[in-house]
Amino acid sequence: MIKITASIFQSKSIGCLFLAAFIATIAGCASPNAANQIKSFSDATILTISNTTQAFTLVEDIHYKEEVSEEIKNYNDKTGFVLSTIQPFMGSDALQVRLDVLNGLKSYAANLSALMGKSSLTNLDQQTTKLGQALATVDTNLVKYSFFKTAPATAQEIQIFTTAINALGHWLITYKQQKDAKQVIALMKGPVKSISELLQRDFRILKQQLALDNKETLENEDRYLHDNLARFDNNPGEKRAVIQQMAALTQEMKNDAAIFDFLESAAAKLEAAHSALEEVFSKNTTNITSLIQELTTESQRISQYYSSLKTTK
Repeated sequence: MIKITASIFQSKSIGCLFLAAFIATIAGCASPNAANQIKSFSDATILTISNTTQAFTLVEDIHYKEEVSEEIKNYNDKTGFVLSTIQPFMGSDALQVRLDVLNGLKSYAANLSALMGKSSLTNLDQQTTKLGQALATVDTNLVKYSFFKTAPATAQEIQIFTTAINALGHWLITYKQQKDAKQVIALMKGPVKSISELLQRDFRILKQQLALDNKETLENEDRYLHDNLARFDNNPGEKRAVIQQMAALTQEMKNDAAIFDFLESAAAKLEAAHSALEEVFSKNTTNITSLIQELTTESQRISQYYSSLKTTK
């Protein structure tokens, strides 16, 4: 009887060992897959952010051209050139808070990948704590001034966006204490969603501003042409050059609008991918794999579009 009991116990022990080995095997297969998927999400997020910072430069360049065209239109011998009339669309604080939010997302994505043992950056930002402190102190007035200067937003919306930015800042300050990527994703799901929605709103507003600046520049060029028709008739080459500039500007307007449509789409895909990112730890990863691939494809498409614009100029 004792021998039978021992035999049964031994069989159960062996079975448990096989079960443990099987679970370990599954975990061993799932962990690298989760790490690779989070790495892909991180890389796509970082590329999206790089694309976005270029768009801010585009906005300022187009706005500068419009300001100059206004100065040319209003120029007279009495006042002369007034440098103070040429102002950037974004103040230095408004631009900086945008860059801080983007760099915060970039650092979050990179550190999330690092938690899985696959850093998305060869050198993680050594000033992460400083960046976190800057984001943690952003208030509603700064968000309103920076993002909604030319478009309305409710007090509740501004509060939601501010809270999300603050949460990202606090996470960056304490991220070294975080050891579990799955818990981090759950913790940051809300803030990343709100920040992604803020970016989508911002891209729509910036697109409208871009269209307005391009339209006014085109109108000023057209007025200049009409006001000087007599001189241009005596100099057809100069007239041709001005008309060619106007035609080129209309094409640039289409290209610029497309960039912000792509960026808005990328931000929406980033939101969707991060909201489902916990699925990388589940058995069925079909949905999250598809979402990450969509984000990757969109970020690469924008990068390629930028490159194509550079080669055609």
